[in-house]
Amino acid sequence: MITIYVEHFLSEEGRAFFADWIERVRTAISVQDGFVSLKDEVKADEEHGDWCASVLLEFEDKDKLDVWVATPEHGELVDNLDPYRTRPWKTKWDSPGTATVWFTGPEVAAKKEEAEAGATAEDDAPAPGEEI
Repeated sequence: MITIYVEHFLSEEGRAFFADWIERVRTAISVQDGFVSLKDEVKADEEHGDWCASVLLEFEDKDKLDVWVATPEHGELVDNLDPYRTRPWKTKWDSPGTATVWFTGPEVAAKKEEAEAGATAEDDAPAPGEEI
């Protein structure tokens, strides 16, 4: 099992757009082989004056997640949020035998390779079952 946490930082318009967007994601991802679950939550980030839309995904394994991430539909869905972003998105994943590390959008590819090679970082991910 692999769990992926994603935080999208959005404008007020983005907060309104997110409700429809996450339903499109839910529809697209629900038919993906290995998909287990998707949860989402939107909260005001008073420190930054924007909105944090948190998404928690679970897949059976990393290979099945990678197939989803490589689809054109995934790329298009992620790009649809770009006009509403106030800051780069952040992501981290948690699976047995790998470090759990936060990455921002532009850093993902480089940091992912480091994590898979055994890099470590502070883990502040929600515990399984904990509200995101």
